[in-house]
Amino acid sequence: MDKSNKLYGKALNQYENGYIDNAIATCEQSISINIKNRASINLKGLLYYFKGDIEGARALWKLNSQVNNDEVSKKYLQSLNKDEKNLSAYTKAVNYIKQLKIQEALTLLMECSESDYNCINVSNAIATCYIKLGQYDKSISYINKVIKIDKKNEIALQNKKEIIKYGISRKKLESTQSNSLIKRLTIVVIFILIVIFIGKFNLKGIKDIASSFKKTKTNTNINLNNKKQQIDKVADTSNKQKNSIETKQEKFPYDDFKKCLDQKDYNKLFNYVSKWKNKNLSINDKSLFAKGEELLKNEGVKYFYTNGKDELLLRKDYKKAIDNLLKAYSFGASSYLYQDIIYMIGVSYHNLGDVENALKYFNQYDINYSKGSYEEEVLYRLVVLNKNINLKKSKEYAQKLVSNYPNSDYNNSLVKGLLSN
Repeated sequence: MDKSNKLYGKALNQYENGYIDNAIATCEQSISINIKNRASINLKGLLYYFKGDIEGARALWKLNSQVNNDEVSKKYLQSLNKDEKNLSAYTKAVNYIKQLKIQEALTLLMECSESDYNCINVSNAIATCYIKLGQYDKSISYINKVIKIDKKNEIALQNKKEIIKYGISRKKLESTQSNSLIKRLTIVVIFILIVIFIGKFNLKGIKDIASSFKKTKTNTNINLNNKKQQIDKVADTSNKQKNSIETKQEKFPYDDFKKCLDQKDYNKLFNYVSKWKNKNLSINDKSLFAKGEELLKNEGVKYFYTNGKDELLLRKDYKKAIDNLLKAYSFGASSYLYQDIIYMIGVSYHNLGDVENALKYFNQYDINYSKGSYEEEVLYRLVVLNKNINLKKSKEYAQKLVSNYPNSDYNNSLVKGLLSN
């Protein structure tokens, strides 16, 4: 326990002196010695959070919350919902910078800067915007904010060189660094209090938790057995009902299908086509069905895509966006909109925190549209999503991003950090 806490103190000191990657490595050593060291877990999560690795931070704080019942971690987890939206805003801002829409990018980045999430990359991007606008004085505090956390950050150091070249004195740069110190000291105080609390966490408390887990496990097994019996009964009843229904031949709704076709009711038409696809139909029914499929391919795809895009970008209703975009995806393979559809489905799932499906569609985009207009952003999202699931893949995507887009604004501290290890 003492060695773990000493390593935590070392990590805190490294962080305070601007060596964020060293601090993360030291936290890992501390946690490997004692997984109940709440302070080390929280600090490592916070450092991931600063670097923009929201999934890494979430995993650590979830561990601390579940294993150690840590209240600080629970509060961190509660605040992540808003932070997830900032990733989309940040990536959009990066695209604006590439298009030289600097004011639009600044508006989004300033919203992102209200949170400490991804603060290294956000601050670098804000500094870059001010430099491009020639407002070098305004870039200073953002450059210093990054260097205070990460002294070796290449982007911040490059920005620093650039504004010095344009006449900003080193003395003026260094004089603004003390402004961010108060906020950082507040964080230190919180972690010191956590360490004190850890000292009071005695063996009896651990035994109580272990006993509680054992009781919960026993009760859970009993409940699972009861549930299984109930499910078996329901399944048996359901199968009987299904067999009864299947004995009755359902008739193709020719008139209603034709009405949907004439009125271009794409949603209802989609439901009919999905239901009757690959079913045995008469010649007349097949002919009408084919017209329905053709209409969905020619016009329905654009209709669903437009609705999905509006839900995603305007109303931020990601579930409705996915519902519409998946309909467009079903019939859009030959459409010029297909790569946009795949990309937007991935973004919608990412915003919902559905990592599995986000990876599925971003991978599909990367395979089929490696030269597409969204490829740069897709590679970055694949780096972020894979980092805590498959580190090897994350590094592969990071290398691909750097190789194919060497001047990309997505080549930030997260990407470079992965490739340097």
